Order: sequence, then structure tokens, then C-alpha cells
Amino acid sequence: MDTSVKISRENHLNHLVAIMPLISILYCIQCIIMYNFSADIQIGDYAISLGVMISVILGMMVHYDNNHNIYIYKDHLHVKFSTLGTDERIEMSSIQEIITSNKECQFSNIILKTKDNKRYIFYFIDFPLKTKALIESHINEVEDLFSNAA
Repeated sequence: MDTSVKISRENHLNHLVAIMPLISILYCIQCIIMYNFSADIQIGDYAISLGVMISVILGMMVHYDNNHNIYIYKDHLHVKFSTLGTDERIEMSSIQEIITSNKECQFSNIILKTKDNKRYIFYFIDFPLKTKALIESHINEVEDLFSNAA
């Protein structure tokens, strides 16, 4: 069986946990403002709906981080997200361009452009420049393999 490297999103999950106190404080401030300045809005309904929306957004981000899996193999990428029924194989030889931030950071997005004009966007990838370099090294290995065989 082929060995693979799983692309990580741990830094994004850690970031979400780190900003939870800030999100909670902003939530409380919004509820206080609405309570003090708006007599027409039922603060209980407002607080519950705002809390549910924040919880849903954060829950969806955590679900995405944990379930959208990208594996790097020698000759392809395997992208799987069962929630949306995605299970794709992207050949290294079909990747034309990899776009990400110009500076290394804890997490960022990576865009893959393929030779058949498809675009794949991967969100919240840890250390995007290192991940890009790893994918490019596999692309170069595949190209070298094909050029040596010719």
C-alpha cells in the first residue's frame, strides 16, 4: 500500500479555541447593546438566535477541519469530504499551478489549478508554503520519472 501524508488543519482548530473568549465577549456585548438600546426586540429571542448562529458557524468550521481530508501520495492527491460526497483523485501530473500566501503563516488557503482548468480550494491548511513545497516535490518526482522513462 502507498504511504501518504495527511494535510493538517490543527493550527486552525487551535486558533478557533484561542479566540473563543473573544467571541464570547463580543456576543455578550451585542446582547447588552440590544438590551439597552432596543425596546422592540425580545432580548431572550435575540440572545438565543445569535448564540445558535455562532454555535452553528463554529461547529461547521470544526466539522470541516476534522472531516475534509487531503492525503498526499507520490503520484496523486486524494481529497475526501464525505459530508458533500467528495472523493476525488488529483494526479500530480495534472497540477498546473499551486497558489497560496507569499509568506509562511500558521494556516491559510491553497488553490490548485489543473491543466484541464479545474480549481480546487483547500481552506485552513497548516503551513501552506511547506505544504506547497511538499506537493511540488512530488510533482517534480513524477515529472522526473516520466522524463527518465522516455
